[in-house]
Amino acid sequence: MIIKSGTGQLFGTADLVRVLGPLELEDLVGASELPREEREEFRNSGLPYAKTYAYVFSNPRRFQRPIPYRHPSGAVTWVRLPELDLGAVRYASSPHGTSKSGQNFSPALDIDSYARQVYEANRVAGY
Repeated sequence: MIIKSGTGQLFGTADLVRVLGPLELEDLVGASELPREEREEFRNSGLPYAKTYAYVFSNPRRFQRPIPYRHPSGAVTWVRLPELDLGAVRYASSPHGTSKSGQNFSPALDIDSYARQVYEANRVAGY
């Protein structure tokens, strides 16, 4: 599930492909997958955590509408939602979602946005 921290809503799904880390500062500064501003921030500020990891995802799919959920007490990075029936969920017409105006997101913009959300969620969670 893709959950934006603090919203109480599920936004979509993605497949976890790989976990990288713990990472060194050089790994993040040289990561072309990260926006230049974030690489500069790492260069200036150093690693955000003693053990910093990166999660690699594929096949992101945005829900047609966010789905409210109740965040289990004590859950930080991973949340189990056995009551959610993904077979009944409606996905956005584009695998990359739609904007508020109903226009499809471009894959590049959506993946960048998604990567920033994942990074931010991990940063906030302390990973």
